[in-house]
Amino acid sequence: MLVWLLACADPRIESVTPLDVAAGDAVIVRGRDLEGACTAELADTGGAIVTLATRPTDGTVVEEVCSLRIPRDLRPGRFVVTVHVGELTRTLPDGITVGRPREEEACTGRFTSNTQVSVPRGEVAIERFFPDGFRDTVRVAIPDIDRVEYEETGPCGAVFLRDRDGGRVLYLDGTPPLEERAKTLARTIDRPLVRVTGS
Repeated sequence: MLVWLLACADPRIESVTPLDVAAGDAVIVRGRDLEGACTAELADTGGAIVTLATRPTDGTVVEEVCSLRIPRDLRPGRFVVTVHVGELTRTLPDGITVGRPREEEACTGRFTSNTQVSVPRGEVAIERFFPDGFRDTVRVAIPDIDRVEYEETGPCGAVFLRDRDGGRVLYLDGTPPLEERAKTLARTIDRPLVRVTGS
């Protein structure tokens, strides 16, 4: 009898966690008997909607779970979340709270990246490729950049973009020396270059 009840249970989206998340991090959607693509949107109090990127990249549910990445450049605040899995939809009216992005560390091997600087568009774009096939693009407006930082710690060199609010975004990392690339970037976007001591 129990087997029959489980087999006939309706598919459902059970949870989205965590409810407090840093921009750039992922939230996990869990459910039961889920099939189909997993997508989600965040809506702010003004009604603006942001679509979240999914893991795996085709958006399918794996073992009743899908992972949705909060854009790193999303401004902090409270957002209503609407999740879609196949034909199911669930809205969390209490939503989630998105905080500032976490301070990024260099040479972790979490992703590889391609970078592009567009002075006419006024932005630096960093396209990131994760080992599981997930892709994400971080865009930083040049007017928001306070300085370029170069850090070298042992076998690791890194170039960061420090924003005017004190946060920093990893521009590139790898085997030193990368200081010439940091100098070129600083000249291109007309920002000072600061050499920092590794942590």
